[in-house]
Amino acid sequence: MRRKEDTETGIMFPDLDNTKPEHKELLRLARAFNKRKLAHLEGISELKTARDEAANKLLAKLHELKMPGFKHDGVKVSIEAGGEKVKVKIEEEGGEEGDEDAGESEGT
Repeated sequence: MRRKEDTETGIMFPDLDNTKPEHKELLRLARAFNKRKLAHLEGISELKTARDEAANKLLAKLHELKMPGFKHDGVKVSIEAGGEKVKVKIEEEGGEEGDEDAGESEGT
């Protein structure tokens, strides 16, 4: 079995032999893993964008109403970090608190 050296790490890796079913399977599994990893990263990016948009809307409304925050029915919202970040805490049933840092905003 031939080996190739990874120029970055110096580690020697064996060449895969596509005539061997186990090597084909290994390559297929690596490609499937990479495809799912990329989809996961894309999903995280989309969720972060949606979260940032929600935070920006909340922050804009607080600035529009000239409110530094509020507390009502177990929901506590406050502007932090020089007016560029909003923090939301929601008291869940049973007295537990959920803490959500709503992210940074451009500040409006």
